[in-house]
Amino acid sequence: MNHRPEPSDATAPLILAADVGGTKTLLQLRRLDDTQRQSGVPVAEQRYPSNTFDSLESMVLRFLEESGQPRPRSACFAVAGPVTEEAGRQRAHLTNLPWQLDTTKMEATLGIPAIALLNDFQAIGYSLDSLTDDELSPLHSVPARPAGPRLALGAGTGLGACLVMPDGDAVTSYASEAGHIAFAPRDDEQQALLGYMQSGLERVSYERLVSGSGLVRIYRFLLYRRGLEERDPLLEADDPAAAIGKRAVAGDHPVALEAVALFSRLYGAIAGDLALACLPSGGVYIAGGIAPKLLPCLQQGAFMEAFFDKGRMAGLMRRFPVHVITNTQSGLLGAANYAARRQAWRSE
Repeated sequence: MNHRPEPSDATAPLILAADVGGTKTLLQLRRLDDTQRQSGVPVAEQRYPSNTFDSLESMVLRFLEESGQPRPRSACFAVAGPVTEEAGRQRAHLTNLPWQLDTTKMEATLGIPAIALLNDFQAIGYSLDSLTDDELSPLHSVPARPAGPRLALGAGTGLGACLVMPDGDAVTSYASEAGHIAFAPRDDEQQALLGYMQSGLERVSYERLVSGSGLVRIYRFLLYRRGLEERDPLLEADDPAAAIGKRAVAGDHPVALEAVALFSRLYGAIAGDLALACLPSGGVYIAGGIAPKLLPCLQQGAFMEAFFDKGRMAGLMRRFPVHVITNTQSGLLGAANYAARRQAWRSE
């Protein structure tokens, strides 16, 4: 259990924020304090492997017990999957975990009076105004329109995206399932990749390729085209995607380099397509766990080349600033911001 120094007002309310992923979950308690930033000050946090618990509630109860803190008054969980709402009750089924979440049941089980669920990228949208310049690495630097729409998307276990719109003095982040848009090849190589993928899948979405497992599929495809055996040392690593990415960044493995270059082109292409759909004059933000690790490769130009490659709209595409979010806890920060906002509403 990681504990943080507490602010001076130990009677200030606690909020719980969580970034719930298919692989791991990060939980954090924050204490609200009028003298501190809006989302409060962290007082305890812990990271757990998600698949070692049979439910999110059992994980949270373990965390709260280990933290030694009072029950928080509100909580927000950023979850990797779609969230539905009916009559104030939210439900979610995680894409890569067998967990069924229901806010009414969670409030009763956890003893927390106000619980909210956000799609994980919807939560990242609520973090954008809290990110510092040091947590953003530009891929395309042009002036942003402060009141303009913003687009956040990113590859990790899957491919997520959200639209962030001004809402009075604040913003509203809108979830999407844009990662499941059908993959559209741009050249002969990508057409061959689609054919390779279709031999095992009925439908090929961008998420099948622009994700951790997608990078591995691209690498396998390139081995297949070369007639190489699939018994490859990188594929036998504990985390093949990480191994491929590491060798590409090092620049000492030709197939890994080519795989990441193709991955970058596909990543840039879907980012550009989504930008066409919402015209994000406020900026495009690339999040997720993969982009910061592959940043040197993304900066080499293949990503932005594919982003700009929109025919008659190429000039328009150059008007949108594009940044990589290097803060790997942006989803957690967004969840904390949202939980703090809800607590403020309850206190009014």
